[in-house]
Amino acid sequence: MIFFGYEQGKSKLLKLQEVSVQASPEALLSLASFLTEVAQSMEINSSSFGHEHFKDWCHSKHHVHIPNTDFIVVGETK
Repeated sequence: MIFFGYEQGKSKLLKLQEVSVQASPEALLSLASFLTEVAQSMEINSSSFGHEHFKDWCHSKHHVHIPNTDFIVVGETK
């Protein structure tokens, strides 16, 4: 597992050593559901899985808009 991210307002992709999340229990449960669903999708579509956005998932599944942040899961490269 590798973490990448951007500093707010910057465009250079950084490889991160650690990630901190500040969120409510409800938001963490939503993120856990998203990760579970994405993992299942990766298992089913392993050769064609690209990436999924938490922000898009929240909007399509729960009609919730998450401003200023996103969590993106990218398939492993072999």
